[in-house]
Amino acid sequence: MDVITLSHRISTHLTDPAQRLVNTAQLLDIIKDAAEDASNGGWLIELEDNESLTFTTGTYEYAVPASFYFLSDLYYESTVAGVYTGIVLPHEWRLATNGAVPVIRFDKDYESIPTGRKLRVIGWRRPTTDYDADGDTIDAGMEAFLRERSLSYSARYLARDGSQFARQNEQLFQDAFGVSDKMLQERLIIQAKRMAEFQVQRQVPGR
Repeated sequence: MDVITLSHRISTHLTDPAQRLVNTAQLLDIIKDAAEDASNGGWLIELEDNESLTFTTGTYEYAVPASFYFLSDLYYESTVAGVYTGIVLPHEWRLATNGAVPVIRFDKDYESIPTGRKLRVIGWRRPTTDYDADGDTIDAGMEAFLRERSLSYSARYLARDGSQFARQNEQLFQDAFGVSDKMLQERLIIQAKRMAEFQVQRQVPGR
């Protein structure tokens, strides 16, 4: 789902399909606020990848790929390109900084990764919080939370206008906020169970 579709769904729940009461630009800011709530509340997005690192003999530091907030596992490529079967054990690597750049630092005694093999990094990133009006895609799994939290903030905004619907909008704010908060807490429980399946969780310094 993209952010424009989400904004229209929020407007429908507000019985404001034409977005006259809360316009598109306002809704976009509200969606950003809701995404920041999720990020600050500990919501993380599982991230695999990115296969941009290639192991070189004598090189023991590699910049952590962009977006990663936690690192869980490192794998290296087998003799078959694109197939990752070798795992780098937790005691063989750590996270550090080189200047201001976060890096993966390998033990210098570790020589198990053949030269020229790619590394796969598995971990977690924070949710996207900077959505634009050009149709940015919502992070998968966050659609319902962002809808309910944004609906609550939109209703709170409308409750302050002193109209005949102010009381109903105040109740909608409370109801939708409660729903979104429950979603966040349930997400954190599921997320913790998933993270426990990995050997380690190491936070990337400076992110």
